[in-house]
Amino acid sequence: LSCTAVALDMFDKVYERDLVREDNNYIQKCMDIFLDGGVTVSDKLREVFMCGDESENYDLFTDDERNEFIWHVMWRLVSGGGMCQYEDDFTIYRDACKDFYKEMIGVVKNPHTDEVETTSIVYQISGFEANVDLFARHAPNH
Repeated sequence: LSCTAVALDMFDKVYERDLVREDNNYIQKCMDIFLDGGVTVSDKLREVFMCGDESENYDLFTDDERNEFIWHVMWRLVSGGGMCQYEDDFTIYRDACKDFYKEMIGVVKNPHTDEVETTSIVYQISGFEANVDLFARHAPNH
């Protein structure tokens, strides 16, 4: 994953296609889409993050933006899970994303350019081969 973003600017695009209303930050609803795992997508913001190229707004974010760590943080916050109580106000997701990202990423001011730059390296682990139980406690709802 890339970790170059120092602001939430990329998410301003959600206003361009009216996924989120600019006047009140209300996330626009859509017809329910039922995904595997019992997850229901009921709004256009979740559709962009969870339905991939099947979303009519898939092209809202470029491949480079989808590879940014901050995009992945927002994705996890917006998507939640089967028991997630979603929000109608985009500001809540935006603020939470900003807070999480600031806690996880280090930044410095480049003395040559006076630009703020990230110093963190992030990885996305997609699988591993080992006979190890990563999560010791098993419960059907966790």
